[in-house]
Amino acid sequence: MIVHAAVLSSKNTSSNTFAVVLTAPDESALLRLEGVLSDNEIPFASFREQDYGSELMAIGIEPVERRIVRRHLSGFSLFGGALCPSGKKIGNTCAV
Repeated sequence: MIVHAAVLSSKNTSSNTFAVVLTAPDESALLRLEGVLSDNEIPFASFREQDYGSELMAIGIEPVERRIVRRHLSGFSLFGGALCPSGKKIGNTCAV
């Protein structure tokens, strides 16, 4: 989902565009962000997973100046670990 969000939200950008991956604690945080982005007319794409009841899994924000989105994203942490399909980690390892 993260790759889909980054690619589809970055169409028509220059080669010096970078993807930044942030983490959200749960779907409700993503839903709130979706509303904030919409209210502030910041272009984005939402990605829902059909296999999980259409749960919101990722949001890709079109490349914009950092100052425009910084305050809206300040509550999200920079991603810095392995993606775990189970969603559970023990240390730096995915739990089964």
